[in-house]
Amino acid sequence: MPCDFGKTELSLADFQEADLPGILAIERASFRHPWSAEAFRAEARNPIARIRVLRHASGRVLGYVVFRLYEQAVHLLNIAVDPACRRRGLGRRLLQEVVREARRHGLPWVVLEVRVSNEPAQRLYEAFGFRRVQRLPAYYGDEDAWLYLYEVPPAEP
Repeated sequence: MPCDFGKTELSLADFQEADLPGILAIERASFRHPWSAEAFRAEARNPIARIRVLRHASGRVLGYVVFRLYEQAVHLLNIAVDPACRRRGLGRRLLQEVVREARRHGLPWVVLEVRVSNEPAQRLYEAFGFRRVQRLPAYYGDEDAWLYLYEVPPAEP
């Protein structure tokens, strides 16, 4: 489905069960080992986890991000954008939401892992300001990961 929208037609909100079919479609189109519906539901029930969903005014899910708030950092667990809507700033918008939450909770870092083969995601993270810290051997079982770190800048007055 084409991805024609204006910025005013988009909203970012907490996960709702009705979002799950759209999230799962994006998840399956994006990852070799997609999360299950139960994995998303488990994160939705987890008190330290957040799932934010980027929706079009029509209700169509365009992207999502899953992260956890720990004592010293935010751990970004999963992020994806509808393949038809990529390269339009939506991934950046989701990352901005994670940073906003980190700042709101006084957390100085955002950390994430990404497959070494996922170069498009690495480009997004590096363009946003994440820095590659360490290679994690066999992190995904079948593949190494890169550990990325982002220092949350102080809020602007």
